Amino acid sequence: MLFEQRYLTSDPLIGGFFNYRKHFLNAHQLFSPFWGYGYAGEYGADQFSLQLGLVPMLLAFVAILGCARMRATICAHVVLFATIVVAMVFAMLPISAPLWEPFASVIAFVQFPWRLLIVTSFALAFLTGAALHALAAPSRVTMWTFVVLIIAVSYPYTQPQHTEAVFTLQTQIEFELKEGELLGDTIWMTGDRPKDSPLVEQYLSGEPLRKAIALDAHAHVETIRTGGHSTILHVDASAPARVLVYTRYFPGWTAYRDGERIAIEPYGEQGLILVHVPAGSHIVTLRFEDTPIRRIGAVISLLALFVTLGGLLRFR
Repeated sequence: MLFEQRYLTSDPLIGGFFNYRKHFLNAHQLFSPFWGYGYAGEYGADQFSLQLGLVPMLLAFVAILGCARMRATICAHVVLFATIVVAMVFAMLPISAPLWEPFASVIAFVQFPWRLLIVTSFALAFLTGAALHALAAPSRVTMWTFVVLIIAVSYPYTQPQHTEAVFTLQTQIEFELKEGELLGDTIWMTGDRPKDSPLVEQYLSGEPLRKAIALDAHAHVETIRTGGHSTILHVDASAPARVLVYTRYFPGWTAYRDGERIAIEPYGEQGLILVHVPAGSHIVTLRFEDTPIRRIGAVISLLALFVTLGGLLRFR
């Protein structure tokens, strides 16, 4: 991401509504019992629950207070996960904003600081279980008390909520065309952001996608198959022709003509993929493949996995 984000015009993804500076939590949201299925708001006006959970928090305190009576290894884990919770809560509050700024070019893609709640949920789950170790010898009555308590406080959140809204592929497409929030642009797009696409009508009608067209009258293009990472085309041309693919050009897209790699280039104001095809009948395949920097990242991840597994085995 550090190396290839320069090819993206990322303002639509991290600016405006998606500016993380507008989405820090108010402290009361972490404890509010409010529950809903609405939309994310700005400056704490969210329409869904962002609570840590009262019972997990109470049991986390039980685990922390009883840490001294636990085995050293368990106590160490309690301290670790309690530290994670505190750090993540701090990172979601406005007071942490100055610490975000030095890393804004990368961390802005988080968009919503409250997404860190997934980390607190995991850590609190461990602390909730560790609370049992804070008791000298938890009896059967104590165990059932825990179970009943968790069920009692969680039950209201199991009640279904009904909405009259209809969610279909068509309504999703209409939403995206209207709002345009989740559209990303590349640096090869020199014109205005499009308001429509030749593919929209095809999606809505449910017909097979025609993912490419011939820019020359003496050529015909048929889409054999298209997916998220590849497109296969059959091209018939009586003379050398240009084939325009309805996909944004980006490093990693690679074209093959009858199995032989060929060059591609960005074309037009939208920076779509252009392929030059000689006369004749050809199978043209486009695949989104790894670039050298992505391969380096994959190797680093693989080495990190081996180092982690080695460490676990060594200190087992």
